Amino acid sequence: MERSSYSPQGEWANSPERQSRRIVVTGISLITPLGIDTKTTWENIIASRSGFRSFDLNELARNSNYPEQDTPDTKIEASVAGIIDIDVKKELGEYGIKKNLHKMSRSTQLSLLASTQALTEAGLLENGEIRCIPNPARFGVRIGTLLGGTHHLINVHSRIQRGLRPMPSDVLIAGPERISSVPSMAFGAMGPVETPVAACATGSLAIIGGAQDIFEGDADIMLVGGVDAPIHPDELSMYDILPALSREKDPNLASRPFDKSRDGFVMAEGAGVLVLESEEHAKKRGAKILAVFSGYGKASDADHDTRPNGRGAKIALDIAIRRAGLPDSGILYYNAHGTGTIKGDDIEVEAFLEVFGSLPQKPDFAISSTKSSMGHTRGASGAIEAGIAILALNSNTLPPTLHLENPIDEASCVNLVPNDAQAKKVGIVYSGNFGFGGMGAVVAFEKP
Repeated sequence: MERSSYSPQGEWANSPERQSRRIVVTGISLITPLGIDTKTTWENIIASRSGFRSFDLNELARNSNYPEQDTPDTKIEASVAGIIDIDVKKELGEYGIKKNLHKMSRSTQLSLLASTQALTEAGLLENGEIRCIPNPARFGVRIGTLLGGTHHLINVHSRIQRGLRPMPSDVLIAGPERISSVPSMAFGAMGPVETPVAACATGSLAIIGGAQDIFEGDADIMLVGGVDAPIHPDELSMYDILPALSREKDPNLASRPFDKSRDGFVMAEGAGVLVLESEEHAKKRGAKILAVFSGYGKASDADHDTRPNGRGAKIALDIAIRRAGLPDSGILYYNAHGTGTIKGDDIEVEAFLEVFGSLPQKPDFAISSTKSSMGHTRGASGAIEAGIAILALNSNTLPPTLHLENPIDEASCVNLVPNDAQAKKVGIVYSGNFGFGGMGAVVAFEKP
Protein backbone atom coordinates (compact mmCIF):
# COMPACT_ATOMS: atom_id res chain seq x y z
CA MET A 1 0.00 0.00 0.00
CA GLU A 2 1.48 3.34 -1.03
CA ARG A 3 1.74 5.93 1.69
CA SER A 4 1.76 9.68 1.74
CA SER A 5 4.40 11.40 3.85
CA TYR A 6 3.54 12.11 7.47
CA SER A 7 3.89 15.26 9.44
CA PRO A 8 4.18 14.50 13.16
CA GLN A 9 1.07 16.51 14.05
CA GLY A 10 -0.97 15.43 11.04
CA GLU A 11 -1.54 17.12 7.71
CA TRP A 12 -5.25 17.79 8.25
CA ALA A 13 -4.84 18.72 11.90
CA ASN A 14 -2.53 21.58 10.95
CA SER A 15 -4.27 22.70 7.76
CA PRO A 16 -5.45 26.34 7.75
CA GLU A 17 -9.00 25.24 6.89
CA ARG A 18 -9.18 22.86 9.82
CA GLN A 19 -7.58 25.31 12.25
CA SER A 20 -10.15 27.93 11.29
CA ARG A 21 -13.05 25.61 12.16
CA ARG A 22 -11.85 23.15 14.77
CA ILE A 23 -14.38 20.65 16.06
CA VAL A 24 -14.55 19.83 19.75
CA VAL A 25 -16.38 17.46 22.09
CA THR A 26 -18.34 19.08 24.92
CA GLY A 27 -20.57 16.23 26.12
CA ILE A 28 -20.41 12.43 26.38
CA SER A 29 -23.04 9.88 27.35
CA LEU A 30 -22.32 6.18 27.70
CA ILE A 31 -25.16 3.82 28.60
CA THR A 32 -23.85 0.26 28.76
CA PRO A 33 -24.18 -3.03 30.63
CA LEU A 34 -21.53 -1.58 32.96
CA GLY A 35 -23.56 1.47 33.92
CA ILE A 36 -26.44 3.73 32.99
CA ASP A 37 -24.23 6.80 32.71
CA THR A 38 -20.71 7.73 31.68
CA LYS A 39 -19.23 7.95 35.18
CA THR A 40 -20.43 4.51 36.26
CA THR A 41 -19.45 2.87 32.99
CA TRP A 42 -15.92 4.29 33.13
CA GLU A 43 -15.41 3.42 36.81
CA ASN A 44 -16.39 -0.19 36.15
CA ILE A 45 -14.17 -0.42 33.07
CA ILE A 46 -11.03 0.68 34.87
CA ALA A 47 -11.93 -1.53 37.84
CA SER A 48 -11.84 -4.53 35.45
CA ARG A 49 -15.48 -5.43 36.01
CA SER A 50 -17.60 -7.37 33.53
CA GLY A 51 -21.13 -6.38 32.52
CA PHE A 52 -22.27 -9.82 31.36
CA ARG A 53 -24.85 -12.21 32.73
CA SER A 54 -26.54 -15.42 31.68
CA PHE A 55 -29.95 -15.09 30.07
CA ASP A 56 -33.07 -17.18 29.75
CA LEU A 57 -34.96 -16.98 26.44
CA ASN A 58 -38.36 -16.89 28.08
CA GLU A 59 -37.23 -14.04 30.34
CA LEU A 60 -35.98 -12.13 27.30
CA ALA A 61 -39.28 -12.73 25.55
CA ARG A 62 -41.22 -11.25 28.45
CA ASN A 63 -38.93 -8.23 28.71
CA SER A 64 -39.06 -7.48 24.98
CA ASN A 65 -42.87 -7.61 24.61
CA TYR A 66 -42.73 -10.87 22.69
CA PRO A 67 -46.28 -11.78 21.55
CA GLU A 68 -48.05 -13.47 24.43
CA GLN A 69 -49.31 -16.34 22.27
CA ASP A 70 -45.78 -17.11 21.07
CA THR A 71 -42.88 -18.64 22.89
CA PRO A 72 -39.33 -18.66 21.54
CA ASP A 73 -38.96 -22.00 19.77
CA THR A 74 -35.42 -21.43 18.58
CA LYS A 75 -32.40 -22.98 20.22
CA ILE A 76 -29.51 -20.63 20.86
CA GLU A 77 -26.08 -21.95 21.76
CA ALA A 78 -25.04 -18.62 23.27
CA SER A 79 -26.22 -18.05 26.83
CA VAL A 80 -24.48 -14.82 27.91
CA ALA A 81 -25.33 -11.23 27.00
CA GLY A 82 -24.72 -7.65 28.05
CA ILE A 83 -28.06 -6.43 29.40
CA ILE A 84 -28.75 -2.97 30.82
CA ASP A 85 -30.90 -2.85 33.94
CA ILE A 86 -32.57 0.53 33.65
CA ASP A 87 -35.88 2.34 34.09
CA VAL A 88 -35.63 4.78 31.18
CA LYS A 89 -38.78 6.68 32.15
CA LYS A 90 -37.45 7.29 35.65
CA GLU A 91 -34.04 8.38 34.37
CA LEU A 92 -35.55 10.81 31.85
CA GLY A 93 -37.83 12.20 34.55
CA GLU A 94 -34.82 13.17 36.62
CA TYR A 95 -33.74 15.42 33.74
CA GLY A 96 -37.20 16.94 33.40
CA ILE A 97 -37.97 15.02 30.20
CA LYS A 98 -41.50 13.60 30.06
CA LYS A 99 -42.31 11.60 26.96
CA ASN A 100 -44.67 8.77 26.05
CA LEU A 101 -42.15 5.95 26.05
CA HIS A 102 -44.81 3.42 25.03
CA LYS A 103 -44.51 4.85 21.52
CA MET A 104 -40.76 4.25 21.38
CA SER A 105 -38.66 1.16 20.84
CA ARG A 106 -36.05 0.42 23.48
CA SER A 107 -33.39 1.65 21.04
CA THR A 108 -35.18 4.98 20.67
CA GLN A 109 -35.62 5.27 24.44
CA LEU A 110 -31.89 4.73 24.96
CA SER A 111 -31.10 7.23 22.20
CA LEU A 112 -33.26 9.88 23.86
CA LEU A 113 -31.75 9.24 27.30
CA ALA A 114 -28.17 9.30 25.99
CA SER A 115 -28.88 12.52 24.09
CA THR A 116 -30.32 14.02 27.27
CA GLN A 117 -27.27 13.05 29.31
CA ALA A 118 -24.79 14.34 26.71
CA LEU A 119 -26.59 17.67 26.27
CA THR A 120 -26.74 18.10 30.04
CA GLU A 121 -23.00 17.55 30.44
CA ALA A 122 -22.38 20.00 27.60
CA GLY A 123 -24.39 22.65 29.45
CA LEU A 124 -26.97 22.82 26.67
CA LEU A 125 -29.88 21.30 28.61
CA GLU A 126 -31.20 22.33 32.01
CA ASN A 127 -34.42 21.08 33.62
CA GLY A 128 -35.56 19.71 30.29
CA GLU A 129 -35.06 23.01 28.46
CA ILE A 130 -32.50 23.70 25.73
CA ARG A 131 -30.22 26.67 26.38
CA CYS A 132 -27.33 28.40 24.57
CA ILE A 133 -28.59 27.36 21.13
CA PRO A 134 -29.91 30.60 19.62
CA ASN A 135 -30.44 29.14 16.14
CA PRO A 136 -32.06 25.66 16.12
CA ALA A 137 -31.42 25.40 12.37
CA ARG A 138 -27.72 25.04 13.22
CA PHE A 139 -28.31 22.17 15.65
CA GLY A 140 -28.52 18.67 14.21
CA VAL A 141 -28.59 14.96 15.06
CA ARG A 142 -26.75 11.98 13.56
CA ILE A 143 -27.33 8.96 15.79
CA GLY A 144 -27.10 5.65 13.98
CA THR A 145 -28.24 2.10 14.58
CA LEU A 146 -27.76 -1.30 13.04
CA LEU A 147 -31.31 -2.62 13.36
CA GLY A 148 -33.05 -0.11 15.62
CA GLY A 149 -36.56 -1.22 16.52
CA THR A 150 -36.55 -4.27 14.26
CA HIS A 151 -37.83 -6.65 16.91
CA HIS A 152 -40.99 -4.52 17.09
CA LEU A 153 -41.56 -5.34 13.42
CA ILE A 154 -41.13 -9.00 14.29
CA ASN A 155 -43.81 -8.67 16.95
CA VAL A 156 -46.13 -6.77 14.58
CA HIS A 157 -45.65 -9.45 11.92
CA SER A 158 -46.58 -12.13 14.45
CA ARG A 159 -49.81 -10.32 15.28
CA ILE A 160 -50.69 -9.91 11.61
CA GLN A 161 -50.07 -13.63 11.04
CA ARG A 162 -52.64 -14.34 13.76
CA GLY A 163 -55.21 -12.11 12.07
CA LEU A 164 -54.82 -9.20 14.50
CA ARG A 165 -54.66 -5.63 13.25
CA PRO A 166 -51.72 -3.65 14.66
CA MET A 167 -52.06 -0.07 15.79
CA PRO A 168 -50.49 2.68 13.63
CA SER A 169 -48.12 3.45 16.50
CA ASP A 170 -46.87 -0.16 16.34
CA VAL A 171 -45.52 0.49 12.85
CA LEU A 172 -44.04 3.87 13.73
CA ILE A 173 -42.25 2.48 16.76
CA ALA A 174 -40.11 0.21 14.60
CA GLY A 175 -38.78 2.91 12.28
CA PRO A 176 -34.98 3.23 12.60
CA GLU A 177 -35.21 6.91 11.67
CA ARG A 178 -36.73 7.53 15.12
CA ILE A 179 -33.30 6.96 16.67
CA SER A 180 -32.48 10.50 15.49
CA SER A 181 -35.89 12.03 14.83
CA VAL A 182 -37.14 11.63 18.41
CA PRO A 183 -34.16 13.51 19.95
CA SER A 184 -34.53 16.08 17.16
CA MET A 185 -38.18 16.66 18.06
CA ALA A 186 -37.53 16.54 21.80
CA PHE A 187 -34.85 19.22 21.68
CA GLY A 188 -35.86 21.24 18.63
CA ALA A 189 -32.89 20.35 16.43
CA MET A 190 -33.81 21.72 12.99
CA GLY A 191 -30.43 21.27 11.30
CA PRO A 192 -29.10 18.09 9.62
CA VAL A 193 -30.90 15.04 11.02
CA GLU A 194 -30.05 11.54 9.85
CA THR A 195 -29.93 7.96 11.13
CA PRO A 196 -26.92 6.31 9.47
CA VAL A 197 -26.60 2.54 9.12
CA ALA A 198 -23.19 0.97 8.48
CA ALA A 199 -23.10 -2.31 10.40
CA CYS A 200 -20.70 -2.18 13.36
CA ALA A 201 -19.00 0.97 12.01
CA THR A 202 -22.25 2.93 12.38
CA GLY A 203 -21.33 4.90 15.50
CA SER A 204 -17.92 5.92 14.15
CA LEU A 205 -19.35 7.01 10.82
CA ALA A 206 -22.07 9.00 12.60
CA ILE A 207 -19.34 10.92 14.43
CA ILE A 208 -17.52 11.57 11.16
CA GLY A 209 -20.73 12.70 9.47
CA GLY A 210 -21.55 15.11 12.28
CA ALA A 211 -18.02 16.52 12.23
CA GLN A 212 -18.33 17.07 8.49
CA ASP A 213 -21.65 18.89 9.00
CA ILE A 214 -19.87 21.33 11.30
CA PHE A 215 -16.70 21.59 9.22
CA GLU A 216 -18.70 22.37 6.08
CA GLY A 217 -20.65 25.08 7.89
CA ASP A 218 -24.04 23.37 7.99
CA ALA A 219 -24.21 23.23 11.80
CA ASP A 220 -22.62 24.56 14.97
CA ILE A 221 -23.72 21.70 17.23
CA MET A 222 -24.32 18.04 16.40
CA LEU A 223 -25.57 15.18 18.55
CA VAL A 224 -23.72 12.16 17.17
CA GLY A 225 -23.45 8.53 18.12
CA GLY A 226 -25.06 5.13 17.95
CA VAL A 227 -27.53 2.91 19.75
CA ASP A 228 -28.72 -0.69 19.57
CA ALA A 229 -30.90 -2.88 21.79
CA PRO A 230 -30.61 -6.36 20.28
CA ILE A 231 -31.34 -8.44 23.38
CA HIS A 232 -34.33 -10.17 21.82
CA PRO A 233 -34.75 -13.91 21.12
CA ASP A 234 -34.98 -13.51 17.34
CA GLU A 235 -32.10 -11.06 16.99
CA LEU A 236 -29.84 -13.21 19.16
CA SER A 237 -30.82 -16.21 17.08
CA MET A 238 -29.77 -14.48 13.85
CA TYR A 239 -26.24 -13.90 15.12
CA ASP A 240 -26.06 -17.31 16.75
CA ILE A 241 -26.75 -18.93 13.38
CA LEU A 242 -23.83 -17.14 11.66
CA PRO A 243 -22.16 -18.23 14.09
CA ALA A 244 -20.69 -15.10 15.65
CA LEU A 245 -21.62 -15.36 19.33
CA SER A 246 -19.46 -16.88 22.05
CA ARG A 247 -20.60 -20.27 23.35
CA GLU A 248 -18.84 -19.77 26.68
CA LYS A 249 -21.23 -20.41 29.59
CA ASP A 250 -19.27 -18.48 32.21
CA PRO A 251 -20.17 -14.76 32.01
CA ASN A 252 -16.73 -13.90 33.40
CA LEU A 253 -14.97 -15.59 30.49
CA ALA A 254 -17.36 -15.16 27.59
CA SER A 255 -15.62 -12.29 25.78
CA ARG A 256 -11.90 -12.87 25.16
CA PRO A 257 -10.56 -10.48 22.50
CA PHE A 258 -7.00 -11.18 21.32
CA ASP A 259 -6.85 -14.43 23.29
CA LYS A 260 -6.07 -17.70 21.53
CA SER A 261 -9.14 -19.27 23.16
CA ARG A 262 -11.60 -16.63 21.86
CA ASP A 263 -14.73 -18.06 20.28
CA GLY A 264 -16.97 -15.11 19.39
CA PHE A 265 -18.46 -11.97 20.82
CA VAL A 266 -21.06 -11.31 23.50
CA MET A 267 -24.11 -9.44 22.20
CA ALA A 268 -24.93 -6.34 24.22
CA GLU A 269 -27.23 -3.35 24.21
CA GLY A 270 -26.05 0.18 24.66
CA ALA A 271 -25.96 3.80 23.55
CA GLY A 272 -23.19 6.30 23.04
CA VAL A 273 -23.78 9.95 22.19
CA LEU A 274 -21.29 12.81 21.89
CA VAL A 275 -21.94 16.52 21.56
CA LEU A 276 -19.77 17.97 18.81
CA GLU A 277 -19.42 21.73 18.43
CA SER A 278 -17.37 24.17 16.46
CA GLU A 279 -14.66 25.41 18.77
CA GLU A 280 -15.79 28.96 18.13
CA HIS A 281 -19.33 28.20 19.31
CA ALA A 282 -18.14 26.26 22.36
CA LYS A 283 -15.75 28.99 23.49
CA LYS A 284 -18.29 31.73 22.89
CA ARG A 285 -20.68 30.15 25.39
CA GLY A 286 -17.91 29.23 27.83
CA ALA A 287 -18.27 25.47 27.47
CA LYS A 288 -15.81 23.00 28.94
CA ILE A 289 -14.03 21.30 26.05
CA LEU A 290 -13.39 17.59 26.65
CA ALA A 291 -11.42 16.81 23.50
CA VAL A 292 -10.64 17.97 19.99
CA PHE A 293 -11.75 15.87 17.02
CA SER A 294 -8.43 15.58 15.24
CA GLY A 295 -9.02 13.28 12.29
CA TYR A 296 -10.65 10.23 10.77
CA GLY A 297 -10.40 7.61 8.08
CA LYS A 298 -13.03 5.43 6.45
CA ALA A 299 -12.76 2.59 3.96
CA SER A 300 -14.09 -0.83 3.01
CA ASP A 301 -12.64 -4.30 2.45
CA ALA A 302 -14.97 -4.71 -0.56
CA ASP A 303 -14.57 -8.45 -0.26
CA HIS A 304 -16.70 -10.63 2.05
CA ASP A 305 -19.83 -10.35 4.17
CA THR A 306 -18.37 -11.62 7.43
CA ARG A 307 -14.68 -12.41 6.94
CA PRO A 308 -12.41 -9.32 7.07
CA ASN A 309 -9.26 -9.18 4.95
CA GLY A 310 -7.73 -6.14 6.66
CA ARG A 311 -7.34 -4.00 3.55
CA GLY A 312 -10.09 -1.58 4.54
CA ALA A 313 -8.77 -1.37 8.09
CA LYS A 314 -5.29 -0.50 6.81
CA ILE A 315 -6.62 2.22 4.53
CA ALA A 316 -8.81 3.74 7.26
CA LEU A 317 -5.99 3.66 9.82
CA ASP A 318 -3.51 5.07 7.32
CA ILE A 319 -5.77 8.00 6.45
CA ALA A 320 -6.69 8.67 10.09
CA ILE A 321 -3.09 8.74 11.31
CA ARG A 322 -2.00 10.85 8.35
CA ARG A 323 -4.76 13.35 9.15
CA ALA A 324 -4.55 13.41 12.93
CA GLY A 325 -0.86 12.77 13.40
CA LEU A 326 1.24 11.37 16.22
CA PRO A 327 1.62 12.59 19.80
CA ASP A 328 4.32 15.11 20.65
CA SER A 329 4.61 13.31 23.98
CA GLY A 330 2.86 10.43 25.66
CA ILE A 331 1.62 7.26 24.04
CA LEU A 332 -0.79 6.60 21.22
CA TYR A 333 -3.78 4.60 22.47
CA TYR A 334 -5.90 2.61 20.03
CA ASN A 335 -9.30 1.33 21.18
CA ALA A 336 -9.68 -1.65 18.89
CA HIS A 337 -12.82 -3.10 17.36
CA GLY A 338 -11.59 -6.31 19.00
CA THR A 339 -14.78 -8.37 19.04
CA GLY A 340 -13.25 -11.70 20.02
CA THR A 341 -14.17 -13.41 16.76
CA ILE A 342 -11.74 -15.99 15.45
CA LYS A 343 -11.28 -14.31 12.06
CA GLY A 344 -11.29 -10.69 13.19
CA ASP A 345 -8.86 -9.90 16.00
CA ASP A 346 -5.66 -11.09 14.33
CA ILE A 347 -6.52 -9.27 11.09
CA GLU A 348 -7.06 -5.99 12.95
CA VAL A 349 -3.78 -6.25 14.86
CA GLU A 350 -1.88 -7.06 11.67
CA ALA A 351 -3.45 -4.06 9.93
CA PHE A 352 -2.48 -1.73 12.77
CA LEU A 353 1.09 -3.04 12.95
CA GLU A 354 1.58 -2.76 9.19
CA VAL A 355 0.46 0.87 9.16
CA PHE A 356 2.31 1.70 12.37
CA GLY A 357 5.47 -0.08 11.23
CA SER A 358 5.83 2.16 8.19
CA LEU A 359 5.61 5.42 10.15
CA PRO A 360 8.75 7.58 10.08
CA GLN A 361 8.32 8.16 13.83
CA LYS A 362 7.11 5.44 16.16
CA PRO A 363 5.78 6.60 19.53
CA ASP A 364 4.92 4.14 22.26
CA PHE A 365 1.46 2.70 21.73
CA ALA A 366 -1.09 0.45 23.37
CA ILE A 367 -4.15 -1.41 22.09
CA SER A 368 -7.09 -2.71 24.07
CA SER A 369 -10.63 -3.92 23.52
CA THR A 370 -13.31 -2.73 25.92
CA LYS A 371 -15.77 -5.16 24.34
CA SER A 372 -14.16 -7.61 26.74
CA SER A 373 -16.03 -5.91 29.59
CA MET A 374 -19.25 -4.63 28.01
CA GLY A 375 -19.79 -6.77 24.91
CA HIS A 376 -20.51 -5.87 21.32
CA THR A 377 -23.15 -3.15 21.12
CA ARG A 378 -23.18 -3.31 17.30
CA GLY A 379 -24.23 0.08 15.89
CA ALA A 380 -23.50 1.76 19.21
CA SER A 381 -19.98 0.39 19.60
CA GLY A 382 -18.15 3.06 17.60
CA ALA A 383 -19.64 5.92 19.59
CA ILE A 384 -19.31 4.20 22.97
CA GLU A 385 -15.69 3.33 22.30
CA ALA A 386 -14.89 6.82 21.03
CA GLY A 387 -16.23 8.13 24.33
CA ILE A 388 -14.12 5.62 26.25
CA ALA A 389 -11.04 6.66 24.27
CA ILE A 390 -11.65 10.32 25.22
CA LEU A 391 -11.96 9.33 28.88
CA ALA A 392 -8.67 7.44 28.59
CA LEU A 393 -7.10 10.54 27.04
CA ASN A 394 -8.24 12.88 29.79
CA SER A 395 -7.52 10.56 32.71
CA ASN A 396 -4.22 9.20 31.35
CA THR A 397 -5.56 5.73 32.04
CA LEU A 398 -5.61 2.84 29.58
CA PRO A 399 -8.74 0.64 29.84
CA PRO A 400 -7.95 -3.07 30.03
CA THR A 401 -8.61 -6.03 27.79
CA LEU A 402 -10.24 -8.50 30.17
CA HIS A 403 -9.95 -12.30 30.16
CA LEU A 404 -6.62 -12.14 28.29
CA GLU A 405 -4.37 -15.03 29.31
CA ASN A 406 -2.84 -16.33 26.06
CA PRO A 407 -2.42 -13.48 23.55
CA ILE A 408 -2.52 -14.26 19.86
CA ASP A 409 0.88 -14.59 18.18
CA GLU A 410 0.24 -11.53 16.00
CA ALA A 411 0.18 -9.37 19.14
CA SER A 412 3.15 -10.87 20.97
CA CYS A 413 5.01 -7.53 20.89
CA VAL A 414 1.97 -5.36 21.66
CA ASN A 415 0.80 -3.90 24.97
CA LEU A 416 -2.79 -5.15 24.98
CA VAL A 417 -3.37 -3.78 28.50
CA PRO A 418 -4.15 -7.26 29.83
CA ASN A 419 -6.75 -7.54 32.59
CA ASP A 420 -5.90 -4.37 34.53
CA ALA A 421 -6.00 -0.67 33.65
CA GLN A 422 -2.64 1.08 33.25
CA ALA A 423 -1.66 4.60 34.22
CA LYS A 424 0.09 6.13 31.21
CA LYS A 425 0.49 9.61 29.80
CA VAL A 426 -1.75 9.53 26.74
CA GLY A 427 -0.96 11.90 23.88
CA ILE A 428 -3.61 10.99 21.30
CA VAL A 429 -6.35 8.36 20.98
CA TYR A 430 -7.76 6.46 18.04
CA SER A 431 -10.85 4.27 17.94
CA GLY A 432 -11.53 1.83 15.10
CA ASN A 433 -14.65 -0.10 14.17
CA PHE A 434 -15.08 -2.55 11.31
CA GLY A 435 -18.36 -4.25 10.46
CA PHE A 436 -19.94 -6.94 8.36
CA GLY A 437 -19.81 -6.13 4.67
CA GLY A 438 -16.31 -4.71 5.11
CA MET A 439 -17.32 -1.21 6.21
CA GLY A 440 -14.92 0.48 8.59
CA ALA A 441 -13.95 3.77 10.17
CA VAL A 442 -11.35 5.20 12.54
CA VAL A 443 -11.74 8.41 14.56
CA ALA A 444 -9.08 10.32 16.49
CA PHE A 445 -9.13 12.78 19.39
CA GLU A 446 -6.53 14.92 21.13
CA LYS A 447 -6.49 16.99 24.29
CA PRO A 448 -7.83 20.57 24.09
